[in-house]
Amino acid sequence: QQLIANSTATRGGMNEKDDGLSKWFLRMGEEINSLSYGDEHRTVTGRKIQLCIQALEDVEQFDAIDRNLQVKSFLEDCKNLLLQMVRVVNIKEDVISVLRSVTSFSYAWQIIHDYIPDIHMRVRRAPETVTALRALFLKLANGGLSLPTARMKQCSSPDVNRVSEYYSNELVSFVRSVLDVIPKSVFLILLQIVSVMEGKLKPLPIKVEVDSLEEYAQLDERFQLARLTHDVSIYFSAVLSMESALLGSFCIDPHKLLEESVRKELVRQVSAAMHHLLQFGAIQSTGVGGGEDGGPVLAFKKKLENRLMSLEKKMEGFRLAIEYIQDYIGISGLAIWGEEMKRIIGYNVEQEANKYLRTKTLPTNSQYQSSSTPLPTFPPTPSEPTSFNFTGRLTTALLRLTNSQTTVYSHTNSTWYAQRRQSKTNKKIQITLYSPVTNALLTRSVGFPGLMGLHTLLSFRIRHELKRFFQYYRATVTPRAGAILEQIRDGLFPEWKMPSIGLEFYAAAMCKVEKLLTPVSACLHRVGQAQLLRMGLATQLKMRARRDGVVMHRAVMDFNNDFFMRLNARWKAAAHKPNENHTTTLRDNKVLEGLTQLLEACGESGDATSTVFLTTEPLEGLPVLLLLFTIYHVPKLYYDEDLDALVRSESEYMFDGWPMVTGMATLLKQFHPSYGKSVLAYLGQFVKSVIHASRTAHQGGTGTVGGASALVEVVTEYPPEVKMTLIFMKQFCEVAGVKMEALYEYVPEFLFDLCC
Repeated sequence: QQLIANSTATRGGMNEKDDGLSKWFLRMGEEINSLSYGDEHRTVTGRKIQLCIQALEDVEQFDAIDRNLQVKSFLEDCKNLLLQMVRVVNIKEDVISVLRSVTSFSYAWQIIHDYIPDIHMRVRRAPETVTALRALFLKLANGGLSLPTARMKQCSSPDVNRVSEYYSNELVSFVRSVLDVIPKSVFLILLQIVSVMEGKLKPLPIKVEVDSLEEYAQLDERFQLARLTHDVSIYFSAVLSMESALLGSFCIDPHKLLEESVRKELVRQVSAAMHHLLQFGAIQSTGVGGGEDGGPVLAFKKKLENRLMSLEKKMEGFRLAIEYIQDYIGISGLAIWGEEMKRIIGYNVEQEANKYLRTKTLPTNSQYQSSSTPLPTFPPTPSEPTSFNFTGRLTTALLRLTNSQTTVYSHTNSTWYAQRRQSKTNKKIQITLYSPVTNALLTRSVGFPGLMGLHTLLSFRIRHELKRFFQYYRATVTPRAGAILEQIRDGLFPEWKMPSIGLEFYAAAMCKVEKLLTPVSACLHRVGQAQLLRMGLATQLKMRARRDGVVMHRAVMDFNNDFFMRLNARWKAAAHKPNENHTTTLRDNKVLEGLTQLLEACGESGDATSTVFLTTEPLEGLPVLLLLFTIYHVPKLYYDEDLDALVRSESEYMFDGWPMVTGMATLLKQFHPSYGKSVLAYLGQFVKSVIHASRTAHQGGTGTVGGASALVEVVTEYPPEVKMTLIFMKQFCEVAGVKMEALYEYVPEFLFDLCC
């Protein structure tokens, strides 16, 4: 066909088609197709092939063909193939039988695996030898699969199919292990290509001056890039030139096997990089410390950022490599990158979450595991034995960096700070530890699947801490202090009225439950810290989704609104027609599950503090205990206007304002809204009691509360705990999503205007 298409002659100075040559080559092709290869026609077929070769040699003498190098090349290839056909025709059946017996690989079924390293070495030295592997695979299939089932077929055993399938699976596994050398070798070459392209080649401007051509030419670098690209093309062209083959009960597609091998090597490389780079260890000291470098916390921050930046470069190299490779094997490289990253992160998050679950998911039972592209499992590092993999170590590192015992959180800036004083001026300065810039670095290093994985692990941690607190409350607080909390609640009733003995009542109540407040403080700060991290990650996901995927984000939000509008319409119809079935169907549940995943990926899954992690029975006395906890810790805080945060007044106080507020809002969200209203009512009652006690002391112990005008007259004499409590209540409403109008039911509005 190529000879027919390229048979041209020069006529009148122009290249025109020679119909005579085209017809002659067409008849020659029909003659070759009519050849018979049976034993009875062996001699005749050999003579016909020799005549065809002689005819091709004669036609090569034509002037039109002698001047066309491409046609002469095709003629030479045809003659070589015809000579090979002559040799094949003369092979007798008994010779083929002997060759089949001599080359049988049935004896090598067990020892062939020992030769895999030698095969890999041979392929690395000469990539074109990959095409010879097809013969090896076929010989293994013919000998290794037929011999074990020969006797079973003779006796018509019903287990033939199962045995054949077993050996077929073993053979496919062997083929994959042999072809693994290709993506491993290719990835090494691709990383060199990326290094040359990113580190050595200068970007070409739109216009280049003549004097600068030599500078931008970079001939040595471009020759190195061309040589490496040629090596890659040899590997892939050799594999793709292999035809599909039936190995037992499986049909082996080289293109599919190559894609699986690329996925397997990508998973191995990315998993190993994350395992080795995301190792941080522990902070050497709990304090920020002094010195020029800011102490061990800042050293830990620098170490974390350096590891993340190294991982970012590594991941960018892998992404560019898989993108560079896609044109050679006809795959969607970026799609494979996204799918495998999601699978790697999902698998490691699933395994890390096992420590929070009663029912464990084994690696072999994971929904992310695959037999063709298995996910590797690494042992825990000696420095961090409590974390099973890199997702746990990264989560722990973020929690250590933002430890509320040593840091200050600013909700306005979404940033954690470390406070220390300058040695010369003794001036307090704020050192940034964790900010939206860190979230952006996390996005570039572990990607969107990594952010979602961290978000999920933090959710598991919050659920675990809340569950521990509920168990502690039922096992310790209720038996020991249940009656005391009930007495305190009776003394505070009604909430709109101040206690009869004033502040002495609160002091006596705190003395009774002081030992119970330490576990409450630990729970609230751990939950609040994790919630603030979740809020930061969700904000980062939302911002990137709105910026990088505007159309997709808008489509998800529109579908979400439409879906719930339909559900609301169905529920309203159910209210008017109670006899009809209006429950959600299985299809609705599946749609809702998929929609939830998309919303989480877009950071639009709702406010973090509105999440209900556990359903639990009511805890009697909890609002009273939270009231006493608040008024016990609030006097130890002061309001920092620059950070818009309640900050510890002394360094030995191991708590921070915003984590405490967020933790309390999250804890109360697990119960009926009346719990939150009770806490606000009790705090409003406490504020009024403090103001009343202050006015009484200011007036020398005489007089009664005289209304709003009297409160304004002595506003400058309000104790600090009044302002701190009001700010705490305001921040609580901001985090919990409570409107300020609801807060004015318990505290007059003008007090917030005067004190906040």
